[in-house]
Amino acid sequence: MGDLEETHRDHVEHRGRVLGTFLTGLDTLDMGFTILRDRLRTRTPPPRGPSEASDEDVLTGIGISWLDFKLGFRMLVKFPGLTIVAGVAIAFAITLGAGTFQFTGNFFFPKMPFEDGDRVVEI
Repeated sequence: MGDLEETHRDHVEHRGRVLGTFLTGLDTLDMGFTILRDRLRTRTPPPRGPSEASDEDVLTGIGISWLDFKLGFRMLVKFPGLTIVAGVAIAFAITLGAGTFQFTGNFFFPKMPFEDGDRVVEI
């Protein structure tokens, strides 16, 4: 993180604020893709079993490290507004998806207007 901040200051100093911020964003994306590529290449083995797996093994098995978890929690505490906005956005997306699925299902597979109408196969 320190290297990224130093690079950002250097970009802003030599290229200007807008272009420097853009270049720092590109560097950040490059770093993120590099980390993702490395994680995909060095897959960690899944936990050995429920009785033998520690909490750290379970998180590692699904691709999350304790450091990721701790940093995520720190960001949650540091930026609660962003967390609320992200939570509302996810809730909205889930609601929209479920509503679309329900509407589509009722449109293509309507139920008969009497008791156990969904059990009718042939008329």
